[in-house]
Amino acid sequence: MDEPSSPTPRSISTTARWCLQCYSVCLGCSLSFAAFVWMALVLFALSRTDPRAEDLMASRYLECCLGLLAFTSSLSLVYGAFVESRTWLSVWTLGSATVLVCKKW
Repeated sequence: MDEPSSPTPRSISTTARWCLQCYSVCLGCSLSFAAFVWMALVLFALSRTDPRAEDLMASRYLECCLGLLAFTSSLSLVYGAFVESRTWLSVWTLGSATVLVCKKW
């Protein structure tokens, strides 16, 4: 009787790469959707904000810029997953870290 053949390291690497690519695309799409909704809500709040409240207006504009950065950052994650480029994944990492640091500040 033949023993079951063990998977070769190449097939494990290919499977792991496919799973990571699928995860990155799903995460990027869901983050893109969340950032888009966030931008829509911030723009709605900006339209309802009293123009004389300068501090609040500045805060809303900052939120709008951070939402745009989060959206483009998540799109770079999706693109980086499709082309398997470390550069685009670095763009996503830096963009997401910038949004998190600015939101915390």
